[in-house]
Amino acid sequence: MARLYPPACPATANAGERVLFAAAAAFLDATWTGWFQAALPGRGANPRRAATPFHADLILLGAAGLTVVEVKGWRAASITEADDSRVAFRNGARAQHPLVQAYRYAATLAALLRAQPGVLGRAPVPVHYAAALPYVRAADLADASWAPAFRGDRLLLAEDLGPPFAAALDRLPPIGGTVTPAQHAALTHLFTRAAHLAPAAHWPPLFEE
Repeated sequence: MARLYPPACPATANAGERVLFAAAAAFLDATWTGWFQAALPGRGANPRRAATPFHADLILLGAAGLTVVEVKGWRAASITEADDSRVAFRNGARAQHPLVQAYRYAATLAALLRAQPGVLGRAPVPVHYAAALPYVRAADLADASWAPAFRGDRLLLAEDLGPPFAAALDRLPPIGGTVTPAQHAALTHLFTRAAHLAPAAHWPPLFEE
């Protein structure tokens, strides 16, 4: 069973996040470690202003690197349009495509790790990203005009959040990355420290030590 921080799904989690947490707990083995609702420092464009922290729904650490997973509890019937950047809904709302959000988080995380001293900064740590849609099945996409925006290895549908979960994560590009034992230990220490800090704590020093 994967080691998850916190070990129980937080009461603040929404329905989609609870499905993702349950999948990680049930279908990932002890080679995986995960941090749920992980708060990490952002990287501000203006050096005079503090960067805005970001909250990743789930960060997973496995043998092939880190994976940032953004989860959305959307239903296929509520979606009217979608492309690679935006999703529109029947109620008139619009949202950023979850893969765009996941990519931004993953890119920020990769940059923060490259800036670290020691083993994390000397060699790049593979950082993957994915979006989980626990209430959308492959059959829901069969006749949807917007379906092409929700296809590909980085989209984890309802079927992927069962026994195939680990295999689906292993398919995420880039394929073939590895994490050294020293990097694994450093990453585990880094994120587990973050998981135990109070929400009001300052995150950037965690990445400056």
